Amino acid sequence: MKLDKEKSARSNTVRQGWGITGKLVSSIVISVMIAVTILLVVVYFQMSHALLDKSEALLQTTTDCTLQETRAWMNSTLAMLEAQRDTIQYQDMQGSSLSGYVKHTAGQSDAYPAGLYVALLDGSLYHSSFVPGPDYDATVKSWYQDGLQSDVFTLGDVYIDENSQAYVVGVSGALKNGSGTVRGVAAADIVLDSISQIVSGVQIEDTGGIFLVDTRTGIIIGHKDSTLIGQHLNEMQEGMYSYTNQLIHEGKVGLSLYNNTYLQVKNVPGSDWMVVAYVSRGEVLQELKQLTISMLAVTILAVLGSVHISWIVI
Repeated sequence: MKLDKEKSARSNTVRQGWGITGKLVSSIVISVMIAVTILLVVVYFQMSHALLDKSEALLQTTTDCTLQETRAWMNSTLAMLEAQRDTIQYQDMQGSSLSGYVKHTAGQSDAYPAGLYVALLDGSLYHSSFVPGPDYDATVKSWYQDGLQSDVFTLGDVYIDENSQAYVVGVSGALKNGSGTVRGVAAADIVLDSISQIVSGVQIEDTGGIFLVDTRTGIIIGHKDSTLIGQHLNEMQEGMYSYTNQLIHEGKVGLSLYNNTYLQVKNVPGSDWMVVAYVSRGEVLQELKQLTISMLAVTILAVLGSVHISWIVI
């Protein structure tokens, strides 16, 4: 009987010991898990804010760089056109000399391969290749009317050229004689391929980028996806492009968030064009998600290791 009592006492002591050990190990594990969870949450939110701020700054910088490239391209092209127009004005070219000079401008620039063309107040048109029909009246055209109102070359509407099947933008400005009296309009059709190349070369994260819109017509005139060039924003009923069309109509520029996508909208100075940069918020946080998963895996291993060590020590 005495031996049985001693065995029973030892058994109760062992059970009590295991119970205390389990409680100590559980307390340590729970404490570690709570501390690590708090650490993970704090790190995640701090890093997510930092990455989103970085993303916004990247959108801003990318948009500004594209604006500068676009503006520089426009300025150089318009400067060449104005120099050619000034030559006509300075020499007060007429008739055959004007016709010869207009033909001479063809092919001098890839931006407007057809060269400069001139329409006088009497309706006569001087063009390097286009031969107007008997019913053609240059003075009723929108580019002519716009040009009469401006001493400098101004951008007109974007449209597709029937011969080249390329998108072009018309530019025009008043043409004067030696005494400064307006005698007509000088104009050109600028091919937008160069603009498209500037925009298509921009890559933000994996799927983000930039596109260019003519706000007067709502036409996409530059995009890395060539199938979208020439599409009208108002015909895109859903998604980011429809939302962009709404922003443009409401005159809203700057940063906005649409369906987990950041959009940066800015006007191209001296034109009716808008530059739109976009990037997925999920892509911006992708690296953080991967880091969080790695940290979680390390945490689980650390907890298991601490359980094992604590059990042995206790």
